[in-house]
Amino acid sequence: MQLNIIILTYNCLNKIKECLNSIYEHTKQEFNIFIVENNSQDGTREYVQKITEEKNNIYLSLQKENLGIIKGRNRGYDFSTEIKKSDLTIFLDADQIVLSGWLESYLKLIIDEHYDLVGCESWKMREKDFLPYKKITDKKEKISYLGGGGMMIKNEIFEKLGKFDEAYDFIYFEDSSLCFKAYYQGYKIGWNYNNIIHHNHTGPLLNPKNKKYFLKNWKTFQLKWKNYKVPIIKTIS
Repeated sequence: MQLNIIILTYNCLNKIKECLNSIYEHTKQEFNIFIVENNSQDGTREYVQKITEEKNNIYLSLQKENLGIIKGRNRGYDFSTEIKKSDLTIFLDADQIVLSGWLESYLKLIIDEHYDLVGCESWKMREKDFLPYKKITDKKEKISYLGGGGMMIKNEIFEKLGKFDEAYDFIYFEDSSLCFKAYYQGYKIGWNYNNIIHHNHTGPLLNPKNKKYFLKNWKTFQLKWKNYKVPIIKTIS
């Protein structure tokens, strides 16, 4: 199956270097990388332009402004389908590092176990107000949704779901909303708990400067899904 990898960059020079190096070191199958460069000012923009010239499977979309996570990922997906058709797309964060066997682990779930949507990070959401309150670490625990970083999905299903909902602004809740929609449309959601992608995240998960987006999108999410229950997804027998 053909794979496109979508990565957003914004002022992350050292991290995108590590991310790309890990992909080339640990990926045996054929792949293409599509980078959406969100107007970095720290040398990231120049680096990804240079590496795009050096590699024949990296494609670059340069932005005049920071599109944010949600529009950026959709832009990356649309850009990728214009250049190289694929069966699968994975959305990686620039601060994620893939480990040996990462893609084989995903493909086993997608091909052998027939999952439609697979992620490496999973979360529990509170029923009464849809607050994401717990990152899941126990593979036997039921999950509510998958995080967008490290999310692999079949292209035909991503398009049927309408891609990431841009009613959410900039960052937060687009991944949970996509998973809710997939769950209620009967698609099979799986958590890849095999520790094959390391998230080199520093600082609080809820960045203080992005708190306004969290609160705004949380309200949007509550209104959109108020008549639904939080999914209970069992990913291991």
